[in-house]
Amino acid sequence: MNTMRAVVWEGPQRLRLATLPRPALLEPDDALLRVTHASTCGTDLHIYRGAVPGFEPGTVIGHEFVGEVAEVGPAVKLLRPGQRAACADFVACGACAQCAAGRHAQCGERRLFGFSGLQPRLDGGLAEYVRVPRADVALTPLADGADPRFGLLTGDVMPTALGALQRLALAPGERLAVVGAGPVGVLTAWLAARRGVEVLLLEANPARAED
Repeated sequence: MNTMRAVVWEGPQRLRLATLPRPALLEPDDALLRVTHASTCGTDLHIYRGAVPGFEPGTVIGHEFVGEVAEVGPAVKLLRPGQRAACADFVACGACAQCAAGRHAQCGERRLFGFSGLQPRLDGGLAEYVRVPRADVALTPLADGADPRFGLLTGDVMPTALGALQRLALAPGERLAVVGAGPVGVLTAWLAARRGVEVLLLEANPARAED
């Protein structure tokens, strides 16, 4: 079949499960990923509410997803069809000075999956298939036997938590207060505790605090 199902944004607080053409490879370094697992980010909620200026109706949302490589372009070197892979939440060129220094988020070609308006449109992973540009940069193969649900964490929430701790550079025995026990907060607390940091996790929502 040359069609797929995908979640598209049609306007503030209006999403639709649509039947769309399956994406095709457009560039030699593209890959086509068959999505097997996906999740929802807080950014998707901002999009849903219509808080992103110029967001284009019809954009496929979602930037946290894992899948199986269905097809690769001739310039893709690190992936092959049939491999399971986790995708970063954005694409970057992988070749500029910022990327070479590990600062892919500062790449001039950075684009977030499932986003439009503030950047050229790049359809996301709340779909059966997604085209992944710069596939060797954006996709990371999953080890045999690895739980794909943990692969979802590598796209956004785990790097966010890890990046915060790297900036703080706390030493074992120091104290850290984490405000908010959502996914990023819990991961930040967990990673900090593994480094020997004393953690206080604060949550105002009684139901979430009980968990």
